[in-house]
Amino acid sequence: MDKKLLCLLLLAAAFIGQAQTAQAATVSKMPGTKNMGIYAKVTKKGASKKVTTTKYFKYSKIQSTASKKTKKGTYAYIYANGRPLGWVSEKWFVRNKISAAKQIYLVEDDNRFNYKDAISYVTDAHGTMVDPANGAVKASLSGNKLTFTYGKAKTTVELVKTANPNRNLKPAVSAKKGPKEVVSTRKHSGSSKNWNAAHRYGTETSGNRWTSGGLTLATQLWEPRNLSLETNDWQQVGPVMEGLAVNGGWAYSSWYRSAAASDQLKGNIVAFNMKKLNKYQAQYLSPCSYLYKKLSFGKFKSYSQNVKVSPYMRLGHGQSLGASSKYIYVLANENKLPGGASNGFYSEEILQLKKSDLTLNKVWSIRVDVGSSGRYFYNAAFAGDNTMYGVFHNAAFGRYEFWRLNLVNNRWQVSQVTATQSHFVKQQAGSSPVQGFSVSGSNMYLAFNNLIFKLQTDGTYQKTWKHVSNREIEGLASDGSQLYAQLAQRGEILSGRW
Repeated sequence: MDKKLLCLLLLAAAFIGQAQTAQAATVSKMPGTKNMGIYAKVTKKGASKKVTTTKYFKYSKIQSTASKKTKKGTYAYIYANGRPLGWVSEKWFVRNKISAAKQIYLVEDDNRFNYKDAISYVTDAHGTMVDPANGAVKASLSGNKLTFTYGKAKTTVELVKTANPNRNLKPAVSAKKGPKEVVSTRKHSGSSKNWNAAHRYGTETSGNRWTSGGLTLATQLWEPRNLSLETNDWQQVGPVMEGLAVNGGWAYSSWYRSAAASDQLKGNIVAFNMKKLNKYQAQYLSPCSYLYKKLSFGKFKSYSQNVKVSPYMRLGHGQSLGASSKYIYVLANENKLPGGASNGFYSEEILQLKKSDLTLNKVWSIRVDVGSSGRYFYNAAFAGDNTMYGVFHNAAFGRYEFWRLNLVNNRWQVSQVTATQSHFVKQQAGSSPVQGFSVSGSNMYLAFNNLIFKLQTDGTYQKTWKHVSNREIEGLASDGSQLYAQLAQRGEILSGRW
């Protein structure tokens, strides 16, 4: 029997006979912070046969397939990161709440921000999460107060319009000499050994190791395929991974349910405490019993404490991430501009998320131009809490530009522009296929498919690495001389020192 079909059948069997009041569909729940019991059995009198407690799953993806009313309140049958757990009191969930960024700072000529981009999550009276795009979620602006409502849930945040310091700029750019254009390896959009129909998209049992020019990249972590039930809607977490940031041993990646979903700009941030996860066994975090049974329940609880899943929110295309000691940063840009344009006078959003619970803290917008044309950044990297580098491919001048912006009085302001005179790789129809960008100290790294270029922040070219993995790099992160790369199909985090 096909393993995916077997997985679905076993999931169905998991709650047949348990739930006397089945819900119309799988729903997502927002986990609370209280420590409450999870039980194997629920009757009209209440819950019994304690299985575990909620303390392990405060930051997990929680879903429910059934609920039941008892004399002691309503209980929901829940799954954590796709694995069935048992019954928990509805009181554990965060109910009737809208969580949104506390402050929003928009440049006055912003033309892309949607009020709902500032929402982390919305829940109803039962703790069920609601897609912020739902028409019943309302947003209204009065002065500098932006109010969101949904049923009994309500929150008000501050929205401030600021003058744009990045209009009609005339930077003096002296491009450094770059490398000759390199041809990417013929095969770069393949998959790992078992990520294919012939192997039923199975787990990987061995690591990888590639060396080029003194840089060896080796498997740090094989990622799960999904961290939710496979619902094929906004509730599904994975299996498409995009960007990468690493800080303090934690890796942060943007996850989408499909490649098309990344173009729709919404997904989840997933965080892994890599020091606490076996690089192979993390693949057993799965909704399929033939996989999750390979992970003892004790280890599953431990792993769940070292994996975090954000609510479903706007992330843009997801390849522009950064992490500081307290926050995660995302340049929530668009992969496809209106009319198929490659550049234009469009604003972009910078998101600041709390590392503690992966919810939005602040939102800023930026819009950069040189008078005659815009500077739209498809890739960006963050250095600490106050510095961002945006990448712009100036095809007309045959160069890549690196725009440094600093956060001053809640405005991201251009402070430096450097450039490298090169296309780096053979271009197709003038496109700029940068798929990873990172900055650490005075070094910058650009990734194109399976090529990585090392530069200095002043645009000086240093080195080219070519790791023939036959898979695409989807994100880069760096910390000193330690470099990390996110590979696609299956998601794999590589690390190495140069």
